[in-house]
Amino acid sequence: MELFEDDFKENDLLESEFKDINITDLLNTKISYKTKNMDIESILNSLKRGDYLLPKYQRKFVWDRSQVSNLILSLIKNIPIPPLYLYHQAETGKYVILDGQQRITSIFMYYRNIFYKKTNERIKIDFADISYIVDEIDELGELLTGNSDEHDKTQIENISTKRKKLYKEIEEKYNLVKSEFKLTTESETKDITFENFDEKAKRILRRKDIETVFVQCDDDNSNKVYSDIFKLLNSAGKELSSQEIRNGVYYDNSLYDYINEFNEKNQLWRRIYGGNSLIFKDFEYLLRFLSLNYYSEIKSTKFSINYKKTFSYSNIIDDFSAMFNSKPLKNSSQQQSEEEVNKIMNYNAQIKANAKEQLMKLEKFFGIFYDDFKDEQPNGKISLLILEAVFLSFSKLGLLDSGLKLDFVSFFNTLNQTDFKISKSTSNRGTIEKRINKAINIIRKEFPKK
Repeated sequence: MELFEDDFKENDLLESEFKDINITDLLNTKISYKTKNMDIESILNSLKRGDYLLPKYQRKFVWDRSQVSNLILSLIKNIPIPPLYLYHQAETGKYVILDGQQRITSIFMYYRNIFYKKTNERIKIDFADISYIVDEIDELGELLTGNSDEHDKTQIENISTKRKKLYKEIEEKYNLVKSEFKLTTESETKDITFENFDEKAKRILRRKDIETVFVQCDDDNSNKVYSDIFKLLNSAGKELSSQEIRNGVYYDNSLYDYINEFNEKNQLWRRIYGGNSLIFKDFEYLLRFLSLNYYSEIKSTKFSINYKKTFSYSNIIDDFSAMFNSKPLKNSSQQQSEEEVNKIMNYNAQIKANAKEQLMKLEKFFGIFYDDFKDEQPNGKISLLILEAVFLSFSKLGLLDSGLKLDFVSFFNTLNQTDFKISKSTSNRGTIEKRINKAINIIRKEFPKK
């Protein structure tokens, strides 16, 4: 069941077309980039070493095998493809792939001769883990083909059995199986599977170049700056949503870990929203509720937004997200005292505790309502803006810990949504304050303090 108002899902929260970019921060930050033509072999080796990472929470891989084959055709025929964009993590020295995730995953699977077995179970790939497993499979394959006369039947069977076990391992862990890639024309089907080419063709394919852009900034608040940089790229026609950008930039974020689990598992939320959003709109809604709650207060019975910078949903979500990023420990090649290690670990533990405290606000709010919609149907779909206003009302009025138990549909059916006077300018500070003050007045009357 999907109870959200469709119009607001498209126009209200998602900022894919109108993103707020902090121009001042960008102008005051030293930003550098370099563009390199990276050959495929170098990219594959970097993925194997773990030098290039995918964001923890990313759009699921959606391409089918024919799209992968078409991408490879472009490489074979030297047809330009869009560049990869990566940003530098100063603490780890690694790069996060922010734009080009579908392409780099496709290339990886093609050169490893694997693809997803089931389209509805597309598990995030661990490039390093799969690389080592497939390398072992290939080495065992070379033993079979290179010196088959030197092996007795038992040895051949043992090697074959071990290869099957390794293929079974990546199937069970990642839903990946050994695959072929083909190009289909009106008159014929051409096999372009990498392992089926001769060695000369394989060497040529490994040397194919992909334009790769490495972005780096020197700033204490580099995550926020990277977020603005990639929003700017998006405004020039890139395809990532605002939340996908954040998922890449706020890479090791305790709050994101908690919200991701809640977004996947909370039954009431999933019934309200419907199917999982491929571009993390559902994730972003939850993050927005908490961000607006954090940057607001009640003064003299009136709700007001307490945000010192230029207000926008995008800005408060970015700044709120940055509060929960963990600090990484230095790698083994960098010296770090025990005191420094303990300081970082204590900091991260506190960040995690703070993130859990924020998550509990969502847990308590959705825990107030029954999740059984059998007895009564909603009077039309529920606006995200009303749900947001009710959440903030319950939070600001101290009702999250009140022990209330309410039927979700019955409660929202009692609200006259026209009373909220939602205008097209739903993200304006004044409009938001009016809408939430209206909700607070309604909730106050419904649940007066004893």
